[in-house]
Amino acid sequence: MWNVRDLPADSPVLDGLFPCSPSLAPPLPPGPVGADLVAGVPLGLLTAQHAAALADVARFVVVTPWRSVLVPDGAAVAGRLAQAGLVPDAPSAASRVSACVGAPYCAKGETETLPVAREVVRRLDAGTGGTHAPVHVVGCARRCGARSGDLVAVAPAGADAVLAGLGAQGA
Repeated sequence: MWNVRDLPADSPVLDGLFPCSPSLAPPLPPGPVGADLVAGVPLGLLTAQHAAALADVARFVVVTPWRSVLVPDGAAVAGRLAQAGLVPDAPSAASRVSACVGAPYCAKGETETLPVAREVVRRLDAGTGGTHAPVHVVGCARRCGARSGDLVAVAPAGADAVLAGLGAQGA
């Protein structure tokens, strides 16, 4: 099995684990929460540069399952985290576009996903596309990393294909 979600319900791997309740509160969007900061992680991939910036400004952070980090007392240093490439506010497309690692990092990946997703972010931020829906770019039909509710682009030929798909879905 490649994904935990593909395991049969009676798998011993799942012994003692229970699925999360769908009644959990939705994730917080990037931005200040009082003195704290929810910072989005572009494409859902923490880099060494992100980690170094976080280590410079906080004693600890909370890595969330929603492609973000919670930085205690981080609202005051949002600009420094943005310079490191994190997303300190919701308006950036980087807060809603993600990707699996794709080719050449995954043997199953049929296409390079990271450059495509970065170009989608750039073009959405420039006003070419206009969607506010979450978008996930994947390199094969397994759709690794896709969340429920994401618009999923499978092995796209490029950013044009992803943006065309968003338009076709009425986003």
